[in-house]
Amino acid sequence: MSLLQSAQNVFFVGIKGVAMAGLAVILTQMGKRVSGSDTEEKQITDKIISKFAFQTQSLGQSLPSKTDLVVYSAAHGGVQSSQVKEAEARSIHTIHQAALIAELTALFPCSIAICGCHGKTSTTALVAYTLEQLGAQPSWLVGAPYFKGLLDINNTNNSSESVDRETHEFLGSNYNPNSSIIVFEADEYGISPPQDKTPKLLLYHPTHILCTNVDFDHPDIYKDLNHVQAIFDKFFAYAQHVYECNSHSIQDNMRGVTTMLVDMGYARDQVESAMSGFLGVARRLESHGNKSDITFIDDYAHHPAEIKVALRFIREKYPKSRVVVAFQSHTYARTLAFLSEFVEALALADVVLIDSIFPSAREISSGDKLSALDVQNTAHTKGYTHIKGFTDRDQLIAYVKSILAPQDVFVTLGAGSIYQIIDEIKSSL
Repeated sequence: MSLLQSAQNVFFVGIKGVAMAGLAVILTQMGKRVSGSDTEEKQITDKIISKFAFQTQSLGQSLPSKTDLVVYSAAHGGVQSSQVKEAEARSIHTIHQAALIAELTALFPCSIAICGCHGKTSTTALVAYTLEQLGAQPSWLVGAPYFKGLLDINNTNNSSESVDRETHEFLGSNYNPNSSIIVFEADEYGISPPQDKTPKLLLYHPTHILCTNVDFDHPDIYKDLNHVQAIFDKFFAYAQHVYECNSHSIQDNMRGVTTMLVDMGYARDQVESAMSGFLGVARRLESHGNKSDITFIDDYAHHPAEIKVALRFIREKYPKSRVVVAFQSHTYARTLAFLSEFVEALALADVVLIDSIFPSAREISSGDKLSALDVQNTAHTKGYTHIKGFTDRDQLIAYVKSILAPQDVFVTLGAGSIYQIIDEIKSSL
């Protein structure tokens, strides 16, 4: 019996992490008692934590007395966390997040892993949504707290005019005890760097793999693109069925999803009908409405390739608007490795404001540190004077407020907390 099956009282170190919160929801749906620890900082998963009333405490507090399994990730010290060390001292089982996902997915006869360096969250949600609409009753684990879609799409006997298509918010994770299929997002990052740089991909053994694309990212884990490709090739060998989209486009990924589901036995027209109601994932080109004739959009893009895709889409949708971007880079290592590429991608906007870099907790060496001004200076040497760096977020917000004008599109980009400035800016208009 696996640790997942035997445990009844599970504690998550860093429960506000997107994958951790998703696993916490699934374990709760499996009938287990879940609690966890994290910081007091506002997180995108706060709504999930509140909805399921997970008992949370600070990262330094002693574990609950009845804990029989502690789940940890690379965040908050990983195996060096005081709560993981306490668990070991008390002979409480511990398990890495990726290993827990591996145990979970192994419970299903059919496990569909969505991998890739860009676009895997939206594509995972798309597959889960489509299978749900097809009546497959899937379980799923998406790297976002929620995704949206229309209900009753799978009723192909009715025209779109005769069906009341209600927008619905689906949980980013879901366990169905009657399900034989699980769809999950397979992360290519390392297990616990810098101590253990083993890619998490290599822990999973799915029956099906759909890969959106392979690109060079995570320079603290991978040497170059060839290294990334070698790991993905090794992962592909684990599955019976592998589908490669080789694209940054959600339309191309949709075609890959359709091919996979048709091969699984679903009729093409039913797949396409079911898929048509998918409305996207939180923080992926997510609309935050319009106020004072200014459009607000947020996107999780934190790699140059993703930024290019997002900004080109926005340019096409709003061809007559000035595009104002606030960007927060994620990790010093990625910023340094792709500094020139970031500048070139961001230059597609009309005005670019660079926030302080959102570092990884593992980047403790002062020698790794860059600032938003370094990004600005690199941009200016290339002639991109419309890119401006800020070392203080309040100053960035004040500047945004001073320049926004009717018909502008204001976009926040990045994997950190930059999206949180939208509400403050809108409230001042």
